[in-house]
Parts: sequence; C-alpha cells; structure tokens
Amino acid sequence: RALGAAPTAATAGAHADAYLWIKRPGESDGSCGKGDPPAGTFVNQYAIDLARNAGR
Repeated sequence: RALGAAPTAATAGAHADAYLWIKRPGESDGSCGKGDPPAGTFVNQYAIDLARNAGR
C-alpha cells in the first residue's frame, strides 16, 4: 500500500474536480479479527510505510 496523488484541485480529468484524501494517512480502518488497532487510531509505522512506498 502507498499514498497516491497528493490532494489537489488541479486534475487532468475532465470529470474530476479534485483529488482528495478522505482520511488521514496512517489512520486505522479497524480490526478485522487480525488484532489491528481500533478504527480511527493513528498508527505511526503505517503512515511511514505509506509515505515510503509512494511513487513506487
């Protein structure tokens, strides 16, 4: 997993007004029985990994 395009109103698509991040990078979606943190919990390492993998 990685971060996508940065939020912007400058899009190349005729039908796209903006690219947005709907939630903060690094915020947990919650546990799916895997022992993940509760929804809304900020996970530093997850945010770091998303940023590190961006653009790959």
